[in-house]
Amino acid sequence: MTCSRLLSVLVALAPVGCASALEPEVASVGPQTPDAASPARVVGPSVLAGTLFSAQMDQPIDTYYSAEGAFFTATVVDPLFDAQGQLLVPYGAKLRGTIASVGTHDLPRLRIALDSIDTVRGSAPIAAAVRDVQHYEWTGPDPLALDTSSGPSYSRQDLPSAQRSAGLFGYQSAYGNGTTQPREVRVPSGAIMELALVRPLTRP
Repeated sequence: MTCSRLLSVLVALAPVGCASALEPEVASVGPQTPDAASPARVVGPSVLAGTLFSAQMDQPIDTYYSAEGAFFTATVVDPLFDAQGQLLVPYGAKLRGTIASVGTHDLPRLRIALDSIDTVRGSAPIAAAVRDVQHYEWTGPDPLALDTSSGPSYSRQDLPSAQRSAGLFGYQSAYGNGTTQPREVRVPSGAIMELALVRPLTRP
């Protein structure tokens, strides 16, 4: 391959790599922009699309310890009211979701899907997007200090099955002698998620 051809290939690939690196570490899947539906299309009491609210994580989620498809819950800290001012989602209601993806070994990213929320009339489907979430980066468990003899052997789900052990030899076979787990992304229990409805939330 000539130098000019190689350069053109690298230039073509560069925006893709940069875009991946700039993606948020924690985000939701699905639509991100509110759909301002006409009131005539919404049946019954509802909270308008675009409404912002917050919820507090009930358990931690993590790119290392959490498996794709795992369930999680969060507790609503901002009550939601319909267009007539009637309470629809009370303080303390449960928001439920699943982990859609934990990214890759080289680029850990938490992606979550929000499924349902408790209302004053029971559980209802929800379409909401994460706007911000408290989280931090960490380097993963130290394979020299990790004790798996009395508990589960945690693993990165994106590695080949033969390399998923969180023990010393699993790390070394996966990443090379003398290495430890690269940067991971963790949302701790109690972290606040800021969310926006992307579809009107209607009472069941």
